[in-house]
Order: sequence, then C-alpha cells, then structure tokens
Amino acid sequence: MFSEFVSVMSDFAVIIGAVAAILGINAWKRELLWRKHSDLAEKALLSVYEMQSAINSIRSPFSSSAEYEGRERVEGESQHEKSARDRAYVVFARLDKHSEVYGEMRTIQQRCRVMFGDSYTKIFDDLWGIIVNIMVTTEILGDHYWNEPLAFYEKEERKRLLADRRELEAVIWYRGNQDKIRPKVEGIVTDAESLFRSKITPPSLKDRFQAACGYRCKCIESK
Repeated sequence: MFSEFVSVMSDFAVIIGAVAAILGINAWKRELLWRKHSDLAEKALLSVYEMQSAINSIRSPFSSSAEYEGRERVEGESQHEKSARDRAYVVFARLDKHSEVYGEMRTIQQRCRVMFGDSYTKIFDDLWGIIVNIMVTTEILGDHYWNEPLAFYEKEERKRLLADRRELEAVIWYRGNQDKIRPKVEGIVTDAESLFRSKITPPSLKDRFQAACGYRCKCIESK
C-alpha cells in the first residue's frame, strides 16, 4: 500500500514538474516577445519625437545669412531673384539636414508594420506628409510667389497674390498662435503616445500570470 502511494505521488510530482516547466517556457516566451515589442515601441516613439523636433526646426521663421552662404549664385540674377532663391535654399538646407531622421523613421515604420500591423504606420505617413508638404510649398514659393515682383500687378490682383503667398508661407514658417501645422504635429504625437506607451509599460503581475496560464484567471479578476 505504501509503495503504491509513493508511486502515485512520484507520478504526480512528475506531472506537476512537467506542467510547471511548460508554464515557465510559455512565460519566458511571452516575456521575450513583450521585450521585443517594448523595445520597438520605445524606438518608434523616440522617432516621432525626433520628427516633431525636426519639423519645428525646419519651420523656424528666423534665419541668418550663414544658412544660405552655401548656395551657388546664378550668373546675372537680380536682387529680387537672389532674395527668393536664398529663402528657398534655407528651407531646403534645413530639410536636408534632417534627412537621417526621415530615413530612420521609415525603417521603424516598416518594423512596426511587421510587428504590430498596418494600424501603427499611419502616424509615420502623416509626419512624412508634413515634410512633403513643406518641400512642395517651398518650390512653389521659390519658383513663383517669391520670384514675382508684386509691384507689377494691379492692386486687387496684388492683394490676392499676397494673401495666397502668406497662406503658403504659413506651411513652411511657424505662425505663433495662428499656426495650423504645429497643432497638427502635436496631435500626431499625442496619438503616437497613446499607441506606443501601452506597449512600453511592463505588464502587471495579473497579466503575466494570465499569460503564463493561457486563460483568464477569475480568482484574480474578481474583486
């Protein structure tokens, strides 16, 4: 009788040990996956902050002559043409200065698509869209609005062109309380924080226990 009891207990111990080992392996795998997700989410959020900083820097309305010293002068350009090209050059030089930030963001975006799904990539597309908008708007201003002497137009046409020019300039330069681009960027950053911070935060003990067991533990869930 005693030998049978010992045998049963021995078998029971083996089963318990096997279950514990399986749960331990599952918990380890889930912990490893969380760490991968957390690391990528942290890099993604950092990339969003860097893009925010880059956009703010690019759109600064203040510049100095040092920012357009590198532009090659066009032979025979007028003072008006020089001024227009200098202003455009400053913006493009700033855009180029942050090119590594865009490249890193694109890489992280693809990793987020693989790890988290397409719903996590729109944030990066929205930020890149702002950069593209700045590029295109600067070309339009440099080729047309800044390059056109408004004095040659009639009063009403001059007022219309000036209003159009100011609207375009509001895309590439920060306009204080009336600015429309910065609140848009801040909204994107807020969305990114909402998406990624939950993946950076370590799971609670309850979540870890439920993940290890593979089912919802009602005894912990109940109050």
